[in-house]
Amino acid sequence: MLLVVFFLTAAVLVVVQARMRRHVREDLVSTLRAESVVYTDLVRVRREQTQQSTAIIASQPSLKALMSTDDPLTVQDGSKSILESSGADLLILESASGEILGFHSSADSDAMSALAGMMQVSVGTQDWWFAGGHLYDVSLAPIMAGSGANHRLLGRMALGHDVSPQLMLGTVAFAQSAFVFARHETMLLSSLKADAAKEFELLQMDRSVSPGSIRDYELGGERYLVTFVDLSGDHPVRLYCLESFDQATSFLRSLNRMLMMLGVMALIGGALLAFVISR
Repeated sequence: MLLVVFFLTAAVLVVVQARMRRHVREDLVSTLRAESVVYTDLVRVRREQTQQSTAIIASQPSLKALMSTDDPLTVQDGSKSILESSGADLLILESASGEILGFHSSADSDAMSALAGMMQVSVGTQDWWFAGGHLYDVSLAPIMAGSGANHRLLGRMALGHDVSPQLMLGTVAFAQSAFVFARHETMLLSSLKADAAKEFELLQMDRSVSPGSIRDYELGGERYLVTFVDLSGDHPVRLYCLESFDQATSFLRSLNRMLMMLGVMALIGGALLAFVISR
């Protein structure tokens, strides 16, 4: 009798687990899609604000007078306060001939040459730059002087915000999830553990897969659900959002332990019953 109860209980638990896993997966899919939408909106709003700031700063007479000197030392020294007042993490001022006149960064300046090169190949108003382990969401604007027939280009200004892992994980949308920034097949930033990150770089989604698609990945011995969005720019990047299915279903292990305990109790009870009957 106890064995019958055990098998019936086991069957019920198996059905319940299957349904709960399905519901957990549906919840994770909804969470992933919400995360991608939230971050896309954050990028859009931040870009609008940065573009406005860039346009306002580029139109200031003091900056135009500074750029008209066309002297790197003068521009570098006179533009120190712009980075702090703008709230950005990166500021680059470029002359009309393409020479870097000013460079300020909240991080180290070891990546200056790489960032200067990116300035030269960015022709639009938005771009993503990666150098020295930092990913910057950059807004660019021309610096013009004069009007009418005297209207001329003094140079360009770039303002960039550092997209750091700490900043991403501090965002409500990513508080409990993982993310990866990649360009083509190259990983730029990741919050995954080292072994999982290496596996992910080899298993990135096919470029033909459309944004918003959900895939299952096995990374570092852990199962993840993954989706992505493409973030525009002269050199666009792809943001992958990951949710651990194993962590989300960890509570089911207690059900498995309960099943094992019931099985042991049923076997012990059956053995005792058989002993009593035999006596």
